[in-house]
Amino acid sequence: MKSKIHSLSRINFGKCLTPTNKIMSKKLLPLLALLFLSACTPHEEKKDHTDQNVPFDAYKEHFIEALWKMYPGWASSIGYHAYDSVLVISTEGQRATELAFLKANADSLKNSV
Repeated sequence: MKSKIHSLSRINFGKCLTPTNKIMSKKLLPLLALLFLSACTPHEEKKDHTDQNVPFDAYKEHFIEALWKMYPGWASSIGYHAYDSVLVISTEGQRATELAFLKANADSLKNSV
């Protein structure tokens, strides 16, 4: 084991670069630099995904406003105070209104997708 370590320490790694290897390394370095620079160029983004989001963004804005109107206590706790003056009392009519709101928005979401 000791002789293997001793023989490895005598290897001159500077001799590994023969003239052929030096020429190849000089040709390879600019090629690698060009490859890295071409990978860093900005690519154009596709606009298809933004066009698909437009109807959903419209639905989202409408839904959030309707949600805060339906649940003003929740809106106040989040920090949206447009409906602070509204007090919701849990009655049969309120529950029917809430159920209609939920069904309408579930159907709207299915239709927008």
